[in-house]
Amino acid sequence: MNESPTVLSSSNSCPVNFEFDYLSKEIATWRKETFFYRWLNILLFWACKVVVPAGALLVAINMVSELVGDGLINTKHASVIAIIVTVMASLEALLNPAAKKRLAFTLNNNLRALEIKINICKNTMCEEEFIKELNKANEHFRDLLNHYSENGY
Repeated sequence: MNESPTVLSSSNSCPVNFEFDYLSKEIATWRKETFFYRWLNILLFWACKVVVPAGALLVAINMVSELVGDGLINTKHASVIAIIVTVMASLEALLNPAAKKRLAFTLNNNLRALEIKINICKNTMCEEEFIKELNKANEHFRDLLNHYSENGY
């Protein structure tokens, strides 16, 4: 992604329309990315929340049943389940999908608000005011992406 500090002037409306289209496309692209990232983290979050406790409970029940007599499942299978539980718990601790899905939700909402704002500005403002708002929107877009990259993308 190319980020260039573009400063618009009111000398010609063609560059303004080009910058508006470019910014709109970039916002739409990042909204798609955050949508995918959000759902990926939601799936990982729920997989960890279901697999880790259920697997740990199954291994614990198997250990107790082996003390009493026969185990519920084969020892090899219990070992595999224990490894999967450990890996999933480690992934949850390392990746923190709950915080990342919240971050993606927030960025997606902010990008949608920015998209609506520049569309309204394009239709209701004179060209000079629109150029100022477009420059502000470009800076705000850059700040949003910087915040997103610093906090977990």
